[in-house]
Amino acid sequence: MDLIVSNLALTTTNFADASLSPVTTYYYLVKGLFGADDGPDSLIASATTEAEPIILENLIISSLDFGHNATTQEEQLTFTIEQSGLGQFYQLYSSKPLETTSWSPLGPVYSGTGGLLEIEALFDYTNPANKKEFFRVGVSIEELSVE
Repeated sequence: MDLIVSNLALTTTNFADASLSPVTTYYYLVKGLFGADDGPDSLIASATTEAEPIILENLIISSLDFGHNATTQEEQLTFTIEQSGLGQFYQLYSSKPLETTSWSPLGPVYSGTGGLLEIEALFDYTNPANKKEFFRVGVSIEELSVE
């Protein structure tokens, strides 16, 4: 736990903390100083910062590859999200028709890292039935559940 000491004026009634990380809990304790003597500790207060906002323009996908899983040798789709957000969750979906109600989760839900995020999903792209398949990425600040 980091210790941050701030000396504030006697009449201070609030404190603004800057440069906080997203999805992080911070704890605060107040102690008064009376000359060389410490006053009693306050109760500990805590606050958790929110997830980074989702900015669709920042959702840049690169390194799209249809290849093989190194362990199982099954066909898979792999791609990288260039700048994933902390506190954001990512899910790949697939569908044969391009309709709003026909999307199915493909692979696990991934948590954003604040940086590069590689997503892998087993997908048999060699199967002729999968010749025409659509994909989309869902992003949420609430944890997604795979149905």
